[in-house]
Amino acid sequence: MLLQCDKLSSVTLNMGDLHHPLLIARLAEHCAARLEVLNVGEAGVNDEDVAAIAEHCPNLRVLNMHHLSNCSNYELLLEKCAKLEKLRVASHHTYFNSHQPTHNSAALLTAIATHCKHIHHLSFLTNTFRSCTVHPLLCLHKLRVFETSCYHFSVSIGNQLKGVEVKHFRPDWRNEKDFSLQ
Repeated sequence: MLLQCDKLSSVTLNMGDLHHPLLIARLAEHCAARLEVLNVGEAGVNDEDVAAIAEHCPNLRVLNMHHLSNCSNYELLLEKCAKLEKLRVASHHTYFNSHQPTHNSAALLTAIATHCKHIHHLSFLTNTFRSCTVHPLLCLHKLRVFETSCYHFSVSIGNQLKGVEVKHFRPDWRNEKDFSLQ
């Protein structure tokens, strides 16, 4: 099937689409530098998937990957996919894969701010935020939209992020119409 999809630049997979544990890794290897948009939402990803995306997809501009922070090598992906403009990720431990190691919100946001200088739209699902978490966001000079599921955080940072539209949202990871290059 992948051999017939040699011109793909955008891929959206629903959670039910993933029957093979390495489908995302194989897709990244096959689409390689052509892939600009990858929406996997709630689909389970592992370190092999993240490593394949990091190695083969340097032109990725849009990434929607709920479980990115569950992978130990998420920072490698953020470093190698430095052209990211839109990013939707989650960082918490009470949702889905609670048995997997997770990283805290501040560490994930710091990695995003360090490696993804072109981010203009960041959607960040979390159930925990600390007041210090806003500091990495101040380094994202191209950021124009910041969405978070944590209502208290969205209210508290509204005045600190000048020129950034801060939104509180309840994500529907299965409905990705709004998360593309537009």
